[in-house]
Amino acid sequence: MTKWTTFHLEVVTPLFSGDDRASTDSPIRVPSIRGALRYWFRAVATGHGVDDLSTLAKEESEIFGDTQNPSAIRMRVISQLVAGGSGTEPAWAKPRSNGAARGGHGRDRNEGQFNGVQYLLGQGLWSHRDRLTRPFVEPGGRFELQVRLTDHDEQVNSRFLLAMWAWLTYGGLGSRVRRGFGQLRCVEVSGATRNPLLKAMTERPDWEALGESAIPRSLRDERQIGWSTWLGEPAGDNDTMPAHPMLAPKWWGGVLFKDRLRSFGEALDLAGQKWRTFRLGDHPSKDLPPPSPGRSPEWVKSIQGPNNDFPIGALGLPVGYYSRKGSSTFKGEISAEVKGGEGLRRASPVWLRPVHLSRNEWGIFTHVFYAQVLPEGAGLVGTGSAINLQLKLPPDESANSAESQLDRWLDNDVRLDD
Repeated sequence: MTKWTTFHLEVVTPLFSGDDRASTDSPIRVPSIRGALRYWFRAVATGHGVDDLSTLAKEESEIFGDTQNPSAIRMRVISQLVAGGSGTEPAWAKPRSNGAARGGHGRDRNEGQFNGVQYLLGQGLWSHRDRLTRPFVEPGGRFELQVRLTDHDEQVNSRFLLAMWAWLTYGGLGSRVRRGFGQLRCVEVSGATRNPLLKAMTERPDWEALGESAIPRSLRDERQIGWSTWLGEPAGDNDTMPAHPMLAPKWWGGVLFKDRLRSFGEALDLAGQKWRTFRLGDHPSKDLPPPSPGRSPEWVKSIQGPNNDFPIGALGLPVGYYSRKGSSTFKGEISAEVKGGEGLRRASPVWLRPVHLSRNEWGIFTHVFYAQVLPEGAGLVGTGSAINLQLKLPPDESANSAESQLDRWLDNDVRLDD
């Protein structure tokens, strides 16, 4: 009988989990873990050339089950953690001071200045009146995830473990994982299973190398995972972006920014500054983003000006605006829709991740999935004060298309051409 393999996991960045804002019990849930692993399995499989949807669904169900068959892999959480801190302002969420970053990014921070951590938390998790609006699990908390692999198909086990490696390396658990929260790391693996992939779970990633390879060659052994194709070459000019996220260099990119920080809080703060600066279209080499409230090119040229182009809409994310000048108030949102008025909610293709480089040094690793953000024929619609604006998306081949903007983000460059 197959025994359980125990993964000793540690919370790296604050983890927000659970639907009930008042709940503090059982923030680590197997269904949430299973959902995250399904996402990363699809990304890993697609990166190995499994792009046919029926084949992808079949291979996913072989591991995680479907409506007719149970999962081949069982999981359970041991030593559950407790969440807390709702209504507080922890040290990691406070304004930085005395130069959080080294290497040319030193700066003094005052209470009224822009806070990158709070920006990444967003209105759903942060309120300037109530502070944190939901309980969270503190970094450093540890729990055990027990996994019972199948005893009859080692290929299924290897594919599951490769998806788990991708989840721990690039993803997380709970809310705002794409913005650096809810990260986990494996500190130990115990049990009778001897699969070679287990060793990689506890190794510190080489982030510089991962930015080029996505998945190390040592983890892509065809004899283990059964996939012989690997999309490791850059996409050609005539290639069409895939419909789903693909964890392979052809349609994925990652980079470790040069900044070196002293804590995950400082890394989150600087990551928030970089992302806000990029969205505003100003150059990210400046020490701080433009004074709040920032004026993006779309606000100046399209919302308040005569231009109908809305380049930032190419990223597929809803963009809200609030401006008050005297007795006049502008409050509205621009979002994507398909014909007939059906709204679209798209997850960000950009992931931000504070990474522990050494004992006293943190960095920022960011990666992007080059996948079809919006379906063919999608348009833009405004609500509130923006309801009458007739805005349009840039064409796919333009310099302001989603692919071009993601390239600029990875290059730490300006978002829009002058």
